[in-house]
Amino acid sequence: MRDWRIVCIVASSAAGAAVKLVGGLLYCSKALLVDALTCVANLVSLTATLYYYSRSVKPPDSDHPFGHHRLGLVGVIVTLIAYSFVAGLVVRDLIGTTAYKVGIEAPVFAGIGFALYALAVILSRSMGTSFRVYGVFTASELIESSVVIVASLLGSLYSYLIDLGGALILTAYLVVGLCSTLRELAVLISDTSPHPRVLEEVRRVVESQGARLGMVRLRIIERNRFQGDITIFIDPSTSVEQATRIASNIEEELRRRGIDVIVRVKAARENFVE
Repeated sequence: MRDWRIVCIVASSAAGAAVKLVGGLLYCSKALLVDALTCVANLVSLTATLYYYSRSVKPPDSDHPFGHHRLGLVGVIVTLIAYSFVAGLVVRDLIGTTAYKVGIEAPVFAGIGFALYALAVILSRSMGTSFRVYGVFTASELIESSVVIVASLLGSLYSYLIDLGGALILTAYLVVGLCSTLRELAVLISDTSPHPRVLEEVRRVVESQGARLGMVRLRIIERNRFQGDITIFIDPSTSVEQATRIASNIEEELRRRGIDVIVRVKAARENFVE
């Protein structure tokens, strides 16, 4: 399932980028050229996302005992760099803009690109964190294509200033997307605690094994994946073998839910619920 989705994402993104680049170069639409440049950044982002995603799903080893999950975030960082570079190029180009004539064919190429990127967005958002971030930026391609279709059409029929206005809108949206993704990346790399509902899920699993939850230390590794340690309280009369089994059951159940924890067991009658 995952393999064919990746192939489709790559193929549709590459085709969409090619169509927009050709249209922008041939029919002199600033809006479509901005769109085409973000497509190039999109392809760089996709390449990095695919590479680091493939590494992030590798099992733990001696160098990465907690797994390779965070390697997927490198794809996010490359995405930020690529789009930031494009944003700089676009701003520099727009500052020196003079009068130009937009070809009536430009909105046709924008429409074809829209359809190709729509497929990439749908598939990206059905996958992991790294692909969802890629999907956010690819979704901007849909918005850009919609703006370009209108701006280039009106620019060819009336005035290049309409097309130029569309290019400015795309640039502003690009900057907003960069800021939003940077905030999300900051959360993922700063060991932020998960949502309270995750802690409640941990509590339910612990209590289902006849223990009581004590201290909890969890951090977000990626979306819907967490790591940390917890302390549980059991009745002092519990045997060592039984206590070990309880801890193992809790670790296994939580791991199935994307929560990788080390369980510390303490005996405390006053904290144990009969």
